[in-house]
Amino acid sequence: LELPSRGLRASLDAADHDGLQDLVRASEMYTASGSDAPLPELPAVIAALVALHLGEAAVAQRVLDAAIAGAQGGAWAGPRLLLWRAWVALQREHAAEAENALRAATGGRPLGARDRLLADAVELGLVRRNGQPSELPPVWQRAQESLLRVQIDLFTLVPLGEFAVSAARVGEFGAVRSSLERADQLLADLGRPALWETSLQWSGLHASILLGSPEELTVHARALRAAAEHSPLAARLARAGRVWTDVLTGAVDVDAIEESAAALAASGFAWDGARLASHGASKSTDRRIIARLLACARQLHPRERVETPATPATDTGPIPAPTRAAEGSGILSEREREVAALVLQGKTYAEIGETIFISPRTAEHHIAR
Repeated sequence: LELPSRGLRASLDAADHDGLQDLVRASEMYTASGSDAPLPELPAVIAALVALHLGEAAVAQRVLDAAIAGAQGGAWAGPRLLLWRAWVALQREHAAEAENALRAATGGRPLGARDRLLADAVELGLVRRNGQPSELPPVWQRAQESLLRVQIDLFTLVPLGEFAVSAARVGEFGAVRSSLERADQLLADLGRPALWETSLQWSGLHASILLGSPEELTVHARALRAAAEHSPLAARLARAGRVWTDVLTGAVDVDAIEESAAALAASGFAWDGARLASHGASKSTDRRIIARLLACARQLHPRERVETPATPATDTGPIPAPTRAAEGSGILSEREREVAALVLQGKTYAEIGETIFISPRTAEHHIAR
C-alpha cells in the first residue's frame, strides 16, 4: 500500500509531480501479485486518472491495457478496467475502441453503482460526440439516475464532468448542480489540488458556454488560470479557454485557434479542439479562414464510422454505431447520407455545418445532390 498511498498524496501536492511513477509501479506490482482482494480503487485506475489529469492519455491507455492483460484484481475488477479503457479511448477519439470496451464491460453481470455511473458517462460521451442531437435526451433520461446512487469522490470527478456537459446540452443542468457543489466542496477541503480540479473546471466551462452563462464561465476560467501555475494541463486549458472566450465575442484569431485546438488534442481533448475550431469558423466571414478551421476540426474529430456485431442493444447498453455503407451501394455518399439525416431533423444549413464541420454552402451543395 505504500506506493499507491505515496503516489496519491503526491498528486494532491501542487509542488510534487512525481506521483505518477509510483502509481504505475503500484499497478504493475498489484497485477503481478495476482491478488483479487477488494480495494477502494484499483491501482491501475488511480494511475490512469493521474495520467489523464497530466494530459498523458497515451500513458493512461498503456497502464490500463497492461492491467487488463494481467487480469488485475481478478474477475470483479474486469468491468471497471474495461470501462476506464473505454473512457480513455473516447478521449483519444477512438470511438470504435470505446464502444467495444463498453460492450465488453456491460455484457456480463449487472454493474455496481460506481461502474454504472462510469458506463453511463461513456455512453453519454459517445452520443454527444458522435451521435445525432436527437439521440442525447433519451440517453440522458436513462443515465441521470445513476448519479443519485454514488458518493462524489476524486475518482468520480471525470464522469461527473461528462454528466455536467451533457445535462447542459439537453437543458437539465439543475439535475447535476448539487453533485457539482459536493465536488467543489471536496476539492476545497483538499486544498484545491490543481491536478484533480482541472478537468472538472474545464467541463464546467463548457457547460457554462452551453448554458449561455458568462458569469459561471468566468468562475471556471479564473479557476483554470489559478491552477495553471501548478499544472501544465491547466495552463493549456486556460489558454484555450481565453481563445474560446474571444471566439464567443466574435474575435477570430485563426492562428491562436489552431494552436489551442492542437494543444487540446495533444492533451487528450481532441473533441474540444474540434469544437473550438468549428466555433471559430462559424464566427468568421472570410472563406479562407472558414475552410482552414473546418479542415482543422475534421482532422481532430473525423466522426469515425465502424461496423458493429449484429447483437441487440439493451436499455443500458452502448449506442449502436452507424454502419459503413457497402462500397458502391445506393446513390448517395456517406457524407450525403449524413446530411440527409440532419435534413430530416429539420436542421438549417448553418446547423448542419456546425454538427459535421462543413460550411453552410457545402451543406447546401449536398442537399441539392
